[in-house]
Amino acid sequence: MPNAAEYYRLVQAPRSSKLRASVALVALSLGVAGCTPTVDAVNRGFARLGSGSFASQTADPACYVDRGKVAEFEEYFDKTLVAATFGGAIVGGIAGAAAGGGDIGSILAGAAIGGTAALAGTYISKLQGGGAYQALQTALTDVRTENQRVDQFNAALRALKNCRLAEARQIRTEFLDGAMSKEAAEAQMAAVRTRHDQDIAQGRKVADSISARTDQYVMAYNTIAADNGYRGLEVIAPQPRQRTRSVRVASAPKATPANDEANSFAMDSAERNDIAELQEECITNVQKRDDCFETLAEAEDAANGGAFTL
Repeated sequence: MPNAAEYYRLVQAPRSSKLRASVALVALSLGVAGCTPTVDAVNRGFARLGSGSFASQTADPACYVDRGKVAEFEEYFDKTLVAATFGGAIVGGIAGAAAGGGDIGSILAGAAIGGTAALAGTYISKLQGGGAYQALQTALTDVRTENQRVDQFNAALRALKNCRLAEARQIRTEFLDGAMSKEAAEAQMAAVRTRHDQDIAQGRKVADSISARTDQYVMAYNTIAADNGYRGLEVIAPQPRQRTRSVRVASAPKATPANDEANSFAMDSAERNDIAELQEECITNVQKRDDCFETLAEAEDAANGGAFTL
């Protein structure tokens, strides 16, 4: 297994003018397609979170409210991710084709890279439109809001996990008390285990979306930090069950090439005070992302540990 140092990777911001132009191309392609949600639309969607309106009481009588809350977070986090990823895959495929002379391997590789980087690239491009200081304030507000939403999702995920475990305990109790036959108890327990597995799959989909959004915010911070002489953040993928710290501050700031000055987020010294705060909020965001994956690991461990057996 690689050691911790080998796991660390710097979430690189696009530094060259060529890469920054690619970021702009991704943003333009999404804007032309009309797929990027407006702020008002996203806020309206978020206002519905927590109501449990997506679930069916008939299909899942014990946990339908908790499952509905998780489903609504899935819709919210996916809305802002799918359009950027799809658009980035198209642009990345075009770039891969150009670089590889039309080779299918280059096209597919470019599509994968473009899809992965599109969300972060589009976000940075958006920040560039309002001036350096306003970009910093926008990013700070966005990450703070994101941290609240990730907390709420993880709370909903934990509530759903606990509901499933309580449902299983109730079936086991009724069986042991003689109130339910073994055949009926086994059938009900199997159904609960199936729903639990579906919960984990749904929760992982949301957590993966959150992870992609974390990369967006870390890349934005690293871009602002590099342009102002601050140290960037190094992030690894979530490592549930391993107690591995997945974010750290880089040992030295990354210099900004001179040919990128036109797209710089450089600020006056008096405007830089909040950069350190943005760094802390991004570190918190990574940790909250990791908390979601830890909750999923706990749910898997409970199932594998016999929680759904008589």
